[in-house]
Amino acid sequence: MLKQAVYTALSWSGATALAAWRHRRHAAVLMYHGVSDRAWEGVLNCERNHIRLDALSKQLRWLKENRRVLSLSRYAASLRGGEPVPERSVVLTFDDGYENNYSLAYPLLKELALPATFFVATNFIERRETLWVDRLEVAFHQTRRSSLELSGVEGRWSWNKVPERVAAYLSVKSALKKIDGKSRDAAMAEALERLDAEGLEAPPLFSPMTPAQLRELADGDLVEIGAHSCRHDVLTYLDDSLAEREIIESRAKVALLCGKQPDLFSYPNGEGGPRLAAMVERAGYAAAVEGSLRLNPPDGVSPYRIERLALHEDDTPALVAATVGGLRQYLMRRG
Repeated sequence: MLKQAVYTALSWSGATALAAWRHRRHAAVLMYHGVSDRAWEGVLNCERNHIRLDALSKQLRWLKENRRVLSLSRYAASLRGGEPVPERSVVLTFDDGYENNYSLAYPLLKELALPATFFVATNFIERRETLWVDRLEVAFHQTRRSSLELSGVEGRWSWNKVPERVAAYLSVKSALKKIDGKSRDAAMAEALERLDAEGLEAPPLFSPMTPAQLRELADGDLVEIGAHSCRHDVLTYLDDSLAEREIIESRAKVALLCGKQPDLFSYPNGEGGPRLAAMVERAGYAAAVEGSLRLNPPDGVSPYRIERLALHEDDTPALVAATVGGLRQYLMRRG
């Protein structure tokens, strides 16, 4: 692909190394979600949020050889006045609590002795409820319908071929992220009914970890468990009382599931901000991560607004180097 060729050329030219040197005191906190050991077709995993295991392996092996991989707690402590982190530091995080984090990512992390933080949405674990975004994905994948309208949600979507179906799914998902949880629940129920998708069973790709698996991870010394809300609502669209309840209750529920109080929080959809950061601090957390796709400079970073970067399935070592070294973001800003 052209993108890979361009970044390979930039690597050979020395531009990637120069950017990495200039950003050597910046910390790169990386954001993953699920992991998959097979390819999926149609709408399923259309955004590649579940990275292929072989791609993840290549990325983590490069990071182990070329960067200092730290725990999120270690990095957060440095932001709170603790010992500064080494140059070229990287932190690994995985959101949501998928079973494949335990069965696929965790063995790889153990093999490479790399610390990571797994953030879990507690209703997903406790109630075995497929995340609403994944239920919507399955519905669009399996439905025989070819159009959708929803009460109170602007837009009408229609599709014939797979790319149109994927585009409709992404558009509906984006619209539903921007409403409060109660309204979204009603819209989801209507969408599933109109797509003839009520009661559809999600594939194992979307299965949650079990409480026993979560406790095993928490009892070890490699993976930290953090909270990711209860319902996986986008908290910026909730009023103060509902948002604060999600933050507080998810901490208590993770403590019950793991036997230890979590100190780390991940804002659903990566959307934080000053209002939510204050709530997270009041709730007793030590740090929280956003998803604003930037490196963290050596000074001035709030422990409750730590920036994260996403790596993608097709990111080669040259692209990984450009991402954690700051070149990729620089080029994106310049258009």
